[in-house]
Amino acid sequence: MSSYDDSIRNISIFITIVIGWFMILEYFVKAPAINSFAGTISSISTCLLATFTIIGVGNLSRHHVKNILTQGRNWMPSVVLIVSCWIPLVIGIIGTRKDPTYAYLYNSLYLPTSQAFFGILSFYILSAAYRTFKTRSLDSTVLLLAAIFVMMGNAPATSIIWSGFAPLGGWILDVCTAAGVRGISIGIAIGSVVTALRVLVGRERRHLAGRE
Repeated sequence: MSSYDDSIRNISIFITIVIGWFMILEYFVKAPAINSFAGTISSISTCLLATFTIIGVGNLSRHHVKNILTQGRNWMPSVVLIVSCWIPLVIGIIGTRKDPTYAYLYNSLYLPTSQAFFGILSFYILSAAYRTFKTRSLDSTVLLLAAIFVMMGNAPATSIIWSGFAPLGGWILDVCTAAGVRGISIGIAIGSVVTALRVLVGRERRHLAGRE
């Protein structure tokens, strides 16, 4: 790695550290000059994000237009992607989101297509659940029983068989599942804080394609 690359990486790390700590300071300090400068930084970040989004859409379109012109592999899905990307984008830019054509495309095409994909996805979920719920160990047996009680509790017809399905399924969701979700959320929060601190002190460099 050249000294030029090292210099660019060090400058990037320095800017990240300074801006990161400044934005944290702005959250706790109420000073007009600091708050105004932080607002300017946020506006610049929003503009950069919009610019990068445009660049990403441009690169994606260039790749798929080239695939269409050369009729490469799977060029028909490339046509669908270009049409579904640019037509709503152009209509939304010209007529805003309140345009009737834009609302029609969203409500009559996008939403039904999304629901159809989720419907197809449910069969894959059912197949994966079938393979997962095979009782090979104690853990899979507990998972299978919990899933059965939850599904039985949400099915109205099962109350005829036994009235305890609904309370038991609700208890599993409200107590057992909630405890697991809280533990996972706490772990994610701790990991996010640790990662943020590593970035703020310059120890996390993988986002710059560099080694720690």
